[in-house]
Amino acid sequence: MTSFRLALLAVALAGAGCSQLGESRDTQPERLAQTGQKKPAAGAPQPTPPARPSLPAIELSSELMYKMMVAEVALQRGQPHIAATAYLE
Repeated sequence: MTSFRLALLAVALAGAGCSQLGESRDTQPERLAQTGQKKPAAGAPQPTPPARPSLPAIELSSELMYKMMVAEVALQRGQPHIAATAYLE
């Protein structure tokens, strides 16, 4: 019975965490208004967004996409040796 309760709690927490993933920055002013917080002043330092890693200068060809999909499906099916080979190619 205790393991069932723990599993139920884990599912509830995972669902609550995933529900907030879809929020965008566009909703920030509305959230501030709902919570009663004020916008930061115009002269106040703004937090800098995290730096995005640079993308490789490789075109996404159909062959490359196929190999990536093979690797992903192999990982999902529990065949890491096939996935590693496909990723290395």
